[in-house]
Amino acid sequence: MELIIYHHLFHTENKNRLTTQELFLYAQLRKRNMSNGILETSVDILSKRVILYKKSRQNKEIIKQLLEVFMKRK
Repeated sequence: MELIIYHHLFHTENKNRLTTQELFLYAQLRKRNMSNGILETSVDILSKRVILYKKSRQNKEIIKQLLEVFMKRK
């Protein structure tokens, strides 16, 4: 599977570049969107597939925060 991630999302000169965690979540969302045509945005569903922290509560909280960042940037 090929995944397109645009250069401006992580280029160091871009003031709106994504952090490492944002880029990871973005890639996971793009991958899921491209593979089945549906974007899963439930924090509960994402937290089972995107593990950023070992503790479930922390993982869900950071995913929620990252999704809010994405919504503000659009």
